[in-house]
Amino acid sequence: MIKKGTIVENSYIMGNDFYNPPVRNTSRMPEELHVGENCVIRKAILDNNVFLGNDVQLINQKNLSDYDGGNIYIRDGIIIVPRGACLPSGFVL
Repeated sequence: MIKKGTIVENSYIMGNDFYNPPVRNTSRMPEELHVGENCVIRKAILDNNVFLGNDVQLINQKNLSDYDGGNIYIRDGIIIVPRGACLPSGFVL
């Protein structure tokens, strides 16, 4: 799910391997994999089951050609977020 206020440009988002329907009448909701509110995603590939918090900016602000950050990579200027990665709210690259 991509939440409100998010901008996606020239990117590929693979989605999730599974989706949980909303659960009613319970205090515990299923964990939801999503792209949070007010994110900016440019020239990026997001693999399956990625979680982005609110206000995440994947914009390659330093115009890097290559980068290895453990949970995130840049190759030929394209941001790559691998399967199952979780980027916290406010993360900027």
